[in-house]
Amino acid sequence: AIGLLLAYLLLPVVNALDTWLKVHAPALMARRSRTLAILAIYGLAIGIFTAVAGWLVPLVVGEIKDFWQQRESILAGVLRWTDELSTRFGTVEIPPTLQETVSENLRRIQSVVVSAAERGAIQTLLVVRSTISFLLGMLVVPFWVFYVLHGHAEIARGLNGLIPASLRPDIHNLLALSNDVLSAYIRGQLFLGLVIGVVTTVTLILLGVNYALLLGILAGFLELIPFIGPILSAIPAILLAGLESPQLAVWTAIAFILIQQLESVLLVPKVQGESVQLHPAAIMIVLVVGNELLGLWGMLAAVPLTAILRDIFHYLYLRLGEEAMTPELALARVRSEQLSLDNA
Repeated sequence: AIGLLLAYLLLPVVNALDTWLKVHAPALMARRSRTLAILAIYGLAIGIFTAVAGWLVPLVVGEIKDFWQQRESILAGVLRWTDELSTRFGTVEIPPTLQETVSENLRRIQSVVVSAAERGAIQTLLVVRSTISFLLGMLVVPFWVFYVLHGHAEIARGLNGLIPASLRPDIHNLLALSNDVLSAYIRGQLFLGLVIGVVTTVTLILLGVNYALLLGILAGFLELIPFIGPILSAIPAILLAGLESPQLAVWTAIAFILIQQLESVLLVPKVQGESVQLHPAAIMIVLVVGNELLGLWGMLAAVPLTAILRDIFHYLYLRLGEEAMTPELALARVRSEQLSLDNA
């Protein structure tokens, strides 16, 4: 899966560099242009990864070690914080039914924190063992991706030969529409994750919250889950800030709210407008459905899959409707209109 994702992301770059080499050095690059293009991309990626890892990894490892050494005190502080919150809440004059509901939720939070800590301690050894196996498996990925990128044309011709000639235009168009949505969505989500991760890290450092780098990286990864991800990333940051002081927890919560609002106003409309073009209400519905069907992976795939199915339905409707269009016209129509649930 990782190899397929890397090949999908690198293929347009390799194709562009391959074409550039053939145009600017046709005699020299006639047979070696694609190999050189792949090796150049690999070299650039390794250089960037080495530079970033050399600076970032020691900082992350340092925070992880410190967090692991302080795990018991952090857990005790979280439990003490929830106890104090529950005690203070009990002194407020509110309806008994509502007070009991909130108290029950606080008790559940405590049990979740304790069980999560216990599972984390048990899973640590398993993670170390599985990480070694994962790294050994990852050694195969660069070589596999190289052969996929180098033999892309041959693979495409082989798959094309399996499709009946009468269906090839429609299959190619459906794949093109799916690629339009998927590539734009992946680029948009990676951009959002990078921006939110950096902004969150800088904000938490300025506020003085411990483990700001780890929390920022977590926020960047959880940004891949629309709507729910930012909420999940705010919870551990607020809890850790609350161990320092209640005021810091409040400021941390305000910071996450402001970041989310700025993201919703400035970034998300542009990203969604250029990729999925789904109404926020529709996105929330498909996230719930995806979570019920496949859990976390269903939530990650729900939004782009819905947009792809929407465009496929639109294309098939134009091809098979009362006024059937040619494959070329149907493809151009879908790309020009980009029918969305927002406009439906």
